[in-house]
Amino acid sequence: MRKIRMICIAVAITLSVGGAFAKKAASCFACTSFQQYWYDGANYLSANQYGVIYYCEDEPGVCTWYKPYLSQPNYYAPCREGRYEWVE
Repeated sequence: MRKIRMICIAVAITLSVGGAFAKKAASCFACTSFQQYWYDGANYLSANQYGVIYYCEDEPGVCTWYKPYLSQPNYYAPCREGRYEWVE
């Protein structure tokens, strides 16, 4: 009885830890695979290539946005954190 109980606890812990990592990896990959936009205070503009045209400075705020739903073309969700900065 004790062995079965320990096996069940081990399986539960493994599944919960594995699920947490899978969810984090999927959510991180999901937004960066979409077209990125930056907000200039009035409009959302195309951000082009990360690391070539711009990068995200390590500061509070939202650096880039993306459109998660094709059915809602005017809805932008935050993606990368930081401050939008041009590469010089």
